[in-house]
Amino acid sequence: MNNFKVIIYSDFNTQLFSKILSAKHGIFSEQANGIVGLIPPLLQQSTGESICLVWVTVEGFIKSYKLYDYAHDDEAPLIVEKHIDSFISSIQSLAQQSSHLFLCSFTEGRKARHPGIQDYSACSKMFISSSLNSSIAKLAFKQTNIHILDTEAWKHGSKQAIDEKSWYLTKCGFTTELLRLASASFSSRLDLVKREKFFKLILLDLDNTIWGGEVGENGWQGIRIGGHDHVGEAFLEFQEQLLRLTKQGVMIAIVSKNNESIALEVFHKHPDMILRLENISAYRINFKPKHYNAIQVAKELNIGLDSAIFIDDNPAERLSMAAHLPEVFIAELPTDPCLYPLYLSSLNSFKSQHLTEEDRLRIYSYTDNKQRLTVKDSLKSEEEWIKSLNTRITIEPLSNLKISRYVQLLNKTNQYNLRSRRMSTEELKEWIAASGNYAYTFHLSDNYGNLGVIGLLSYSVDINQVFIQDFVISCRAAGRMVEESMLYYIRNIACESKHRLIVLHAIQTAKNGPIINYLESSPILIKSSPLYFTLDIKQQIQSPTGVKLLLNSCHDN
Repeated sequence: MNNFKVIIYSDFNTQLFSKILSAKHGIFSEQANGIVGLIPPLLQQSTGESICLVWVTVEGFIKSYKLYDYAHDDEAPLIVEKHIDSFISSIQSLAQQSSHLFLCSFTEGRKARHPGIQDYSACSKMFISSSLNSSIAKLAFKQTNIHILDTEAWKHGSKQAIDEKSWYLTKCGFTTELLRLASASFSSRLDLVKREKFFKLILLDLDNTIWGGEVGENGWQGIRIGGHDHVGEAFLEFQEQLLRLTKQGVMIAIVSKNNESIALEVFHKHPDMILRLENISAYRINFKPKHYNAIQVAKELNIGLDSAIFIDDNPAERLSMAAHLPEVFIAELPTDPCLYPLYLSSLNSFKSQHLTEEDRLRIYSYTDNKQRLTVKDSLKSEEEWIKSLNTRITIEPLSNLKISRYVQLLNKTNQYNLRSRRMSTEELKEWIAASGNYAYTFHLSDNYGNLGVIGLLSYSVDINQVFIQDFVISCRAAGRMVEESMLYYIRNIACESKHRLIVLHAIQTAKNGPIINYLESSPILIKSSPLYFTLDIKQQIQSPTGVKLLLNSCHDN
């Protein structure tokens, strides 16, 4: 992680924090120029891709805008709001110039308070910090490259968070203990953001993991879950957390050494169970090795095990999983079940503040896919299967509502990605605004469910040709006639705009072999040179078989 530098914008001395980042986590940083005690100018101070960390205390904000001068002014709330808006505008500008911006939530950097100002009055630390935190949360929700770090969590995790004397000595009031927690939290979140790896699958044990006791020994009536039992209550809250994760698109697969029929009774019969079978994407309940079952589950769900986390109370099972499948993240559960909810909430790897509709649909799409595959096995040919699904593909110009999904699919898709173009939301908006550039989304649904946006198509038009920029398909929809639908649509667009030639120039990567193989085998494309394909509009193309294409609006050229 030492191939980039983090620019830190802060009102206090971050020298010790930077040393910890470098020594413990291999992250090199430098503090932006400014006056200690004040917010530094939020201007980009590096070239190329940059990562910024903004860590400003509420004292620095108050001092920078001289808010104590308005403490007894009738217009104080409006004045505070005005300066918060100004600060947020500066943060927005900085984020637009940065690849990623990490923003620490506002909290006190010192314990001392203004003696003449009441708590929660308009110019108090409490009022201003809560107002700022609300504003930055709204900003991060809209701007996908802004990531909020929880400063209060570091304070709660420290025996002593603030040292007043240290402020006068070093111009940093935070203790070394808190700075270590901050550096670890930042490093962990930065690593996830850079790798774009969040857990998509939970491999979950049952006995003493989501309920207390062994169901095979005690029956479903004898397990500990809910009720007037502190341990049962902890398992109940743990299940509530897991259920909330499924609503974010995280899948749960059970891998448990149990008798299947006995274990499933708990889901069917126990009145206090929060998790139900409809929340489970797959299960393997048998006495085979859990790493074997994990591999089978991953194949069934078509997901990589490097996106999986294994949660099991048994240390021996955790060691076995780690030995056989090192790509799986092993959750080191505490020995006390009452600490399970706290442990799960501490894992940054589930955090994704920008959920798309497709994220929420993901868990259902994998369940729906089981039904599709069952039908496929009963039919003689792929063509029959496609027709039986009654597939509908809706094509529409990229809208503001779909931009987050476009950016997500563009940046995360590897196998079916023509040019592997990576863009931020702001970069995409800027590209679309340029003359001659167009972008579309392809939405798929069928008799068994709704997969949401599964395809992206963008192109640039000049006098001679239509040049395809993005030709991207989610692996969940590959082989469902989406590729053919995209080529059919772009050929019709070229005809309408009287352009003779459509160009697809692939940029080969280590992972996009599947899309290149498809293009090379396509009977309607001409391979004029390696990775360079053309389509002449004179060539007639049949509408994709078994697919109903729906256009939400006409192309306006």
